[in-house]
Amino acid sequence: MLQFVPNGLSVSRARGILPNMRTLAALLASAFLLSAQQPQFNTGLQLHSTGRWDEAIAAFESAFAAGYMPAGAVMYRIARAHSMKNAPAAAADWLARAADAGFSQLVQLQNDADLASARRDLRFGEIMNRIDWNGKPCLTDARYRVFDFWIGEWNVNGFQNGVPQGSNDVVGMLDGCVIMEQWVPHSNNRNRGRSVNYLNPNTGKWHQLYFTDQGGAIEFVREFPDGAMRFEREYAQSGRRIVERLSFTPEPNADVR
Repeated sequence: MLQFVPNGLSVSRARGILPNMRTLAALLASAFLLSAQQPQFNTGLQLHSTGRWDEAIAAFESAFAAGYMPAGAVMYRIARAHSMKNAPAAAADWLARAADAGFSQLVQLQNDADLASARRDLRFGEIMNRIDWNGKPCLTDARYRVFDFWIGEWNVNGFQNGVPQGSNDVVGMLDGCVIMEQWVPHSNNRNRGRSVNYLNPNTGKWHQLYFTDQGGAIEFVREFPDGAMRFEREYAQSGRRIVERLSFTPEPNADVR
């Protein structure tokens, strides 16, 4: 078998350089594609600003066909031009496609005077709702909803003896991306705590950061998904490895154990 190595390079160095050359080639191809798309998109913007709706639509559609990204943005521009032509059905068609492509700029949609005729289409309200949802990914991703059973106001009792321990106020925040806990013990005014609970979308794991009024800070990571929320953390103490576990299990009566 033959192995071709650039002059003056060892085999190991060549192996390291070739992937970089492939990456460079991919970047150059992307740059070339972008250079072909951007002038078409910019031409569409200029034509739209001068009221040449049909020509603007043609330019935007050309950019779209060439793969302009984000696709939802160019679809939205096509919809605006159709709306200015007093073609509400065509405008709504392209707005629906923009929603399908992930377009999420609800405020822009609401305030855009160019969409006046598009608003006459009966689908406009439903399209607005879809675009609104696109801007709230945590509400539509089931992974962010698995801990919702903990949201509420709770009286917390000891698991074995049933003795009241304190109260918990647990709320969802930031359009469902974060769950915040506020813990108040019954015994005294100390050792109050708050936790921030969130999903790391890169790892798919839930994290809980717990802070106390005594300066304590603890981080748990969900490691054992099985219908309950099970967290654990690992630390060293006096030369020993300590594993601490924390679990939340929804009960049939709507309690949490």
